[in-house]
This record gives sequence, C-alpha cells and structure tokens, in this order.
Amino acid sequence: NVVYDYEKGGLKAGTYPLELRVKDLQHDQPVIFTHEPIISHTYGIDFELGNDQGETLLVAPGQTSRLEFSLTHIGYSSNEMSVELSLQPPLSSDWQVEFDQPVGGYQLDYGGTEVKPTLLIKAPDEDMSSTPSNINVIAVPKVNNSQVTDVSQLLLSVEEIDVYSDPRLSIFEDVEHQIQIADSADLSGDFDEDFSNFVNFEGVGEFYLDVRNTGFDVDSFRMKFLDIPDQWDAAFVDNTTGEAIVKEQGSFPTGDVNSNTVETILIEVYPPIDRNAPDIGKITLEVTSASDLTLRATISFTVQRTFGVHSTVIYDCDAAPLGYVNSEISTCKNPEFNDETFRLKVTSSVTESDTQLTTFQLKNPSLLDKDILTPDGKLVSQKDYYAAWDFEIYDANSSLISNVKLSSGDSAEIKLLVTPSMGMLSGNHTIYLRIIEEVEADSGVDPKYFDMPLTIFIGEDEPQIEITQISANELIGINSFEEIEMRVYNVANVETLVLLKLESSIGDNWKVNLESEDGGELLTVGPFSEKNFTIRIDSPTCMRHNEVYDFEITAKPLDMNEAYGDEYTTTHTVRIQTNVESISCRIQSELFSEPDPVTIGVLGSLVLMFVFWFSRRGAVTEIEYVSEDLIDPEDGGELDIIENETNDEEELPEPVVYEEVELVEED
Repeated sequence: NVVYDYEKGGLKAGTYPLELRVKDLQHDQPVIFTHEPIISHTYGIDFELGNDQGETLLVAPGQTSRLEFSLTHIGYSSNEMSVELSLQPPLSSDWQVEFDQPVGGYQLDYGGTEVKPTLLIKAPDEDMSSTPSNINVIAVPKVNNSQVTDVSQLLLSVEEIDVYSDPRLSIFEDVEHQIQIADSADLSGDFDEDFSNFVNFEGVGEFYLDVRNTGFDVDSFRMKFLDIPDQWDAAFVDNTTGEAIVKEQGSFPTGDVNSNTVETILIEVYPPIDRNAPDIGKITLEVTSASDLTLRATISFTVQRTFGVHSTVIYDCDAAPLGYVNSEISTCKNPEFNDETFRLKVTSSVTESDTQLTTFQLKNPSLLDKDILTPDGKLVSQKDYYAAWDFEIYDANSSLISNVKLSSGDSAEIKLLVTPSMGMLSGNHTIYLRIIEEVEADSGVDPKYFDMPLTIFIGEDEPQIEITQISANELIGINSFEEIEMRVYNVANVETLVLLKLESSIGDNWKVNLESEDGGELLTVGPFSEKNFTIRIDSPTCMRHNEVYDFEITAKPLDMNEAYGDEYTTTHTVRIQTNVESISCRIQSELFSEPDPVTIGVLGSLVLMFVFWFSRRGAVTEIEYVSEDLIDPEDGGELDIIENETNDEEELPEPVVYEEVELVEED
C-alpha cells in the first residue's frame, strides 16, 4: 500500500507513473513492480462517516440525533474550494435538520485540508409516520459558486427506536469475542443454548457478556441470575478492573452505556466440588433497563463439568447442529449411508505429571444407570428407558471397540451408530455416552470421566386410533337407561386431538348422549395413552320387545395444520336389545308396527284363552236359569233333565235339504 500525506505545496494535478524497485544486493539485479498510475486531480473530495459513526441513523420521538462526517480535500494542494452539504430529498416539515456549516459551505483551503462536519436531526414529538427508510447526504464541491468536480454522497439507513429499549445480550466463551455461544435476539436458531460449554472441576469457567444499549438515550442496566444448576455458583465481574460487581437491591448494576454501544461483563462460573452434584446444567440470566424496569432481556447457556477427559462431536449424519440428529433424515435412516450416527473426538486433559497411557472405557448408553428426562419431562433411568435401542461403538478403522487409550493431551476419534427402537415418543431424546477411566475397584481413586450428551429426534407417527368396548351389552327395558363404557386408544407416538361422533337410526323418542373424560365429543389423547367415554341410552315409556339397535361410533383425528383423510378414521359398532315385560306395552307397540312371530304367538294364545273362557261362561249360565214349569214339586224339586232334552229334540224342525239343480242354457 502507498499512503500519501497531503501537505501545502505537495503533489500537483496530473498523472504519475508508479514503480516499486526491489534491489537484490547479492546479485545486483533489481526487481521492478509496476503499479497503475496515480492521478492527482485539481479538485477532489473524500466524504466519509466519522470514525465512531455507524451506518444507521437512530431516531426516537422528540429526540435529536447527531451525525459526524469526515470531509477531506484530495485535489491539488494549492487550490482552494468550498463544499456544501444537504439532504436529498429533504425531510418533511415536522423534522428539524441543521448542519453546522458556515455560510457558503465548508472551506477547504488546499489539498489535505480536513474538516469534521456535524448534522443534527430532531424527530417529531409524537407522530413518527413520516420517518424515512434512509437518508442521502450530498456533498457538492464548489469554486466561486460553481461545481468543480463530482458530487459525493452517503446513504444511511434510518431506524426508529424508543428512548429506552430492551437491551441486546450476547455471550462469548473467549476474551477476543471470536466464539459466540448465545444471543438474546437469536430467532433463527443459530445458537443452541443446550450445547455444552466445558468447565474443569478444579477450575473456573469464564464467559463474556456483552450488554448493548439499543435505546436512544444513555442507560444503565441491572443484572441477575435467574437459574443456576444445583450446587454450582456464578458471579458478575467488572471486565476492566477484575473486581466482582457488588449486589445492590437484589441485582448487579452496570455503568452508564451510551446509545448503540456495548459494555462487556465477565461471568465467572464455579463448578461444585461434590462429584455427586449435577455435571451439567443451564445458566439463565436477566438484564433490565434501570430507566424502565419493563424493558429487559434474558439469555441462557449450558455448562458441563469435566474430570480430566471430555468429548466433542465433530460429525453427525444430518450436519449442523453437531450433536443433534433427526432420525427421519435419509442419511441417518438409510443403512446404505448410516455407517455412523455420530463421530466423536475424545480428549484427555493436559496434566504435566501424567505421562502414562490411560485406558478409558466407552460405556454403552443402553447399560448406563443414569437419571435422564424423557421428551415428555419424566425422570427415568437411561438403561431402562433405552434398553431396546441398539448402540455400536467403532474406532476410526471401523472396528468394534469398548475402550480407548490416551496419554495426557492426546485425542482419539470414535464412531457411534445408534438404532432407535420402535414405539418411542416423538421429540428430542437426549442420551449420554459415558467415557470413564479404568481404575482398580478398591484403589480409592476417583476415576476421570465424562458424560457426553447426544440428542436424537424421533419423528411423529401417522394418526392411529383404536376404539374398544369395556362394559358388556345388557338388555334395556322401558323407561330406563343403559350406560355403555367405551375407550379410545392413541397408538401414535404424539398427542392426538380426537373427534368422537355417534350415529344411530333409533327413534326420536329415545335419548342418546356421549360423555367423555374431557366433557364432550372432543378428546385430547396423549401418545400411547387412552381415555374413556360413555354412551348413555334412555329408553321411551313404551317400545317394541326384542328389538335390536346398532350405534356406530367414529373417532377422527384432527390437526390445526393438516386435514386427515378417511383412512385415519376408526369406526366401532355397539348393539343393544330391548326387553319389554309389560303385556299392554307389547300390544300397544305391535298395533302400530309389524308384529314379530313371538308377539303373534302371544296374542294368538290370549285370544284362544278369552274364547274358551267366554264359551265356558255361557254354558254355566243355561243351567243356572231354568223355567219354573220344568220343576216337579212331587219329585222334591228335582229337574227332569232327560225328559226336557227329549221334548226339545221332538220340537226341533225338520232339517232343510238343498237339492242340486242343473241349470240349462236357453237357446
């Protein structure tokens, strides 16, 4: 690079060839590098933003924004000119714009002259609807009120903010701010707050918190920890002095922070001494504006304690983020590609006194007795919950291994192939691979170890619902009710919203209701779970006997974002049978409907019984009422029945005989 400092009486206008000659003293042979010619103009300006000025103009209601520029004469050093600055197009009348330029513009007396113009812009007090998306600052160089060279311009974006605003937080793991691990404004998921950041059990973890004032005015902030792992501790430290920040009124204060600037705070993290304490946990902190306590931001990151050895993921089957894989991705699911789910780098911590090889066991995750959380938040034993999963561990040469040997500071790569079992909940399954030093059982030595968290996502099953009947069918009588207990079971591995529907051709004088645990026809059934519902049937005061009715129950899965087809709907048929003991109800119901054979038989039997009863009743009546003329007093009042019957037979008329008559047709 060639840097030219302008001075009075310096370079005149014109074109100047430029060569760089390098002389080889040993062989006395020069090496020549030819550069493009330098052109010195008679008039020229360099128009830039000031050193501390961003490319975005921040504005707030009723507030004045300040812009600073750098304006330099880069033409022939003996030529004088002036430069006029303006906004194009100009802002509306409710904005106040003021340059600090004198009448006639900024004077540049000779080449190399530099001035620092400033611009003040005051926003409207309330209505900010006229805020432009950007502004264009124009610099016009003039001599004797005439433009003498090209116009320069700066385009700045405009951002409307509040006087005070939510702070923006960023966390880095290095003092150079090269490795960022968290951001309070991260909406794209670039930072995984569950990713482990290692802290040696004998050391102190150091993390750097950047607090940016996104408001328009100067502000200070108050910090506090919302969540720290059990038996861990943390502190806020002044990054400049190294002194711990003293707690005041329940929080830790920062100094004043100018608009759109950052204050860096050192966070020190102290791991627990007790080896039985949690090795891994999440730290969450909150930063609040001291000027407006409603303005705040939170940020989280995960810390993990290490004991002389640790591991990192350097590859997995579905790319970033490392350590998290989706089992539904083809490269993870297809055996043709899936020769490894994770590739890990195991590193033994540097210990000056330890120069021998150390053997570290690689504990199969399905055999590790460690309490973990399932995707639905339940605490279970890893070896019980994932006993059916298949884990295979290989070295870099794809040979099955169960341990690695490392010296102090050395590393080795291993491959882990994971095959999940069927019937697992949908969601993130975090399992741990334990790397532990081999020590003698009774040596009293605490082994080095590390639990490597690995997350596998299990996708959602297609909806699958089953309906079963719990209670047995019972006969239902008149003016009564029957309750049939039913159950709906969700076979899928994800919560399902189920709509129950009951259909029947039963008459309107029946009442049929469906009641569920959730109170109605809409049920929320968890994965691999069931819920009960009841069908209540109220019979009328009269109905047909021995009638059979069918009820069809349908269970349809619902989703807010997807409409499922009929193939996902399940049906079940429930049958009831009537039992009418009332004879009058049977007769009444059969008179208005087609009788069945049983009822016909019953009615026929009743008719015959009545006929026989009435016929017997008539015969008895003839004996009881006898004319007094037929009684002979001399016989002691006895009735001569034989004689009476004989006389009756004699008085009977002759029978009428019909003769057959042949009909002859007339000619």
